Amino acid sequence: MQKRIWKKEEKIAIIEEAEKAPTVTEVLRKYNVAQSIYYKWKRQFEAYGEAAFDNKYYRTDPEVNPMKIISDYKRVRRLESENQRLKKLLGEIVAWDWTARRMCKKKKTGGKEMIELVQRWSDKGLSVLKATKVLSIPRSTYYSNLKLDKGNQMEVKECCKKGRPHSRTTLRFIYSDNCVTKVSADDKALLEEILNLFSNEFVCYGYRKVTWFLRRNGYEINHKKVYRLMKEFHLLPPKLVKHGVNMRRVKEYKVEASRPDEVWEIDVNPLRKSVDYKEVKCLYINGERRNAFLCSVIDCFTREVLTYHFGRHCLKEDVLRVLEEACRSRGINYPNILLRVRSDNGSQFISHLVKSYLESIGIEQEHINVATPQENGFIESFHSIIQSEFTERFEFDTFEEYRQKLKEWVTFLILRNLQSSWAGSNNERIHSAIGYRTPRECYEEYMKNSLRVLTH
Repeated sequence: MQKRIWKKEEKIAIIEEAEKAPTVTEVLRKYNVAQSIYYKWKRQFEAYGEAAFDNKYYRTDPEVNPMKIISDYKRVRRLESENQRLKKLLGEIVAWDWTARRMCKKKKTGGKEMIELVQRWSDKGLSVLKATKVLSIPRSTYYSNLKLDKGNQMEVKECCKKGRPHSRTTLRFIYSDNCVTKVSADDKALLEEILNLFSNEFVCYGYRKVTWFLRRNGYEINHKKVYRLMKEFHLLPPKLVKHGVNMRRVKEYKVEASRPDEVWEIDVNPLRKSVDYKEVKCLYINGERRNAFLCSVIDCFTREVLTYHFGRHCLKEDVLRVLEEACRSRGINYPNILLRVRSDNGSQFISHLVKSYLESIGIEQEHINVATPQENGFIESFHSIIQSEFTERFEFDTFEEYRQKLKEWVTFLILRNLQSSWAGSNNERIHSAIGYRTPRECYEEYMKNSLRVLTH
């Protein structure tokens, strides 16, 4: 999948649509853009206008006074917004005056004509409250009698919908010291909980993971209700479009790990096929117009990223340093550990330097068959998550900015290397393949069960 490079017109359209939308989160989920990137675009747009998204900013021109341009642009924007408010206010006054006189003449008409008249003017911007107030009819009467008029091609609203009505409350169990409190939460509280989850810029969940997140917080809820709420408030992520490609499925070579530190997979971020079938790197720095490299190690049982290397290049020395740090984090410094490291046939992995190091500590190295990345599926899936949930949602100007943000995201994702100086404890992202748990929970639960077996 190719790195998405946002065009100037697309950035301006997203900013304008977000200003008109009820919530910014709704628009950002629609276009799959991170919050920090949106506010960065907004600050640039407010300061420099459309020229902020050109390839060469005019603010670098020494003959141009940027402070004068900023003040003039802000003044024009303020006048435009005031003009829009005045137009809207004048339109409401004119429409209200004309419609009030028109409706007063039709008070003696039938109920169907009044409903059609309210519907017609509510579609043009007049509120239903004002229209029903002039006609002296309750709003409940209007909504209960609103039906489809096929001849006039008007909007329909079935007053008596078949089936059981949707539940508007959800049970929540709050666990405290030696007691459990059961409370009832309405849909508004549930929506606030979901929006609070999406306030984390790294969260890019669909409705199924949101369901499990709510269950972990004590809510008794199923995925259908979460899907309905997220669809109603436009919080569903964009649908993944899968192109029909003939793919050879490999099942017999899939890794079957039964414990931690049984099989590791290592890989350098792969080449991705773009729309025009050109190969592009998935880590793209927009400001520098160049790619970066990522080499990472993952445990196939717990899905933990043990360590990674991010740089402008990835040589055999970098791969060796990644393996040494992964072994230190697991305490592997003795032979016969019964650990396998699986990789592809890249030049870094078949080098004598890497092979001799793995042989010296008793780790078996195995290579997948040529042109079969499915055999290295766990690390390929991790790189795919980086592409869809990180690279496509952010835009970076410098290499150091990319490095810092990637460190924060991997720490949030599945990192467990506590001995590294840059590792944190924010291990929050749940993984569907390990029972909607975090990798840390999976590892700690296995070690706890193993200790229980040994003590008994």
